[in-house]
Amino acid sequence: MVYGRGLSEEFIGRALKDLNISRDDIVIATKIPGDFLNPDDIFRAIDRSLKRLGVDSIDLLQLHMPPIWHNYPTGAYARALERLVALGKVGYIGVSNYPLALVEELRSYLSFTDIVSMQYRFNLVERWAEVELIPYAEANDLTFIPWSPLARGLLTGKYSPEAPPEFKDVRAGEAVFQPVNMARLKELINTLKKLLKSTVRPRLRWR
Repeated sequence: MVYGRGLSEEFIGRALKDLNISRDDIVIATKIPGDFLNPDDIFRAIDRSLKRLGVDSIDLLQLHMPPIWHNYPTGAYARALERLVALGKVGYIGVSNYPLALVEELRSYLSFTDIVSMQYRFNLVERWAEVELIPYAEANDLTFIPWSPLARGLLTGKYSPEAPPEFKDVRAGEAVFQPVNMARLKELINTLKKLLKSTVRPRLRWR
């Protein structure tokens, strides 16, 4: 739901229909933005997601960012989420970009279920999740899901201090794409390129 204002869900729904994939063979995960965590809006938002996906239930619903602009009470939307689970519209709940204190608060309001996953930015150069988040997930038997595993393309070697993202590119404002940081990471990126060349096998050509 978060991406493309639901367009990503529409694409997935079309693919499932066109490819005639059995619902039992796939796991569907989507997100609900914090702006929609009003206890009343949650139900409307999920119904729209289900319609776009063309399914009766979502396997994993991730809360994408807390409702920092709206201040919806955590307990209120926690109870609404549990009702979705009870109704069978959502299988499991996860969080994305939630601070640990709020993760704990959210979990304290869930009565018969619990979150199953935590998703945060994590890659070879942005490893802050190792300090608190990953240890917390491991200690509580929660799945840790990284996002931006290639640092938004930086680790591919596509960008460099001499060839940074264009000014209009959203990457341009990222800390890792500042010239001083890209210069510091040049050795790491060159090492990754060498590893890639040594491990990727050439494609076979059919005669």
